[in-house]
Amino acid sequence: TGVQTCALPISNTTPTRPIRPANKKVEPTATPVTAAPEPTPTPTPIDTSADAESDIKTAVATWSNAWASQDIDGYLASYADSFTPAKGKSRSSWEKTRRARVGAPSGIEHTISNEKIEIIDDDNAKMRFKQYYKAVGRKAIRTNKTLILKKVDGTWLINKEIASN
Repeated sequence: TGVQTCALPISNTTPTRPIRPANKKVEPTATPVTAAPEPTPTPTPIDTSADAESDIKTAVATWSNAWASQDIDGYLASYADSFTPAKGKSRSSWEKTRRARVGAPSGIEHTISNEKIEIIDDDNAKMRFKQYYKAVGRKAIRTNKTLILKKVDGTWLINKEIASN
């Protein structure tokens, strides 16, 4: 008679997946596109190497030696163009005073000790030390000094000078 029967048991449960007609095409679901997170900027690495400390010690020793040998041009060359003298003095007034004080005595002794260097970043550092200064015919002066140094075109220069007793 042309009738076919199915021997599968009939279940009262509903299927867990939807059934689609065989002729219907299934479109893939779109995955939302999210923008990649912005990269975190990499901070400039701090140069804490022995080379930086050595370069700073050399720069400060050059300054000290120029002072002791009364090489005023070498002494002034140790200061950055951005150096601001203490007590609100102008740079030109400060230089004039330094030329007179460094050049006047018949001899100067200048030494530094107990150096402590703090690297702030690749172009800025701080050096603290004890300074001994003695001009011929004058009383010796011992001072705690801090130099704020700035690297300019690869050379460490004094940007600020702080003295305290």
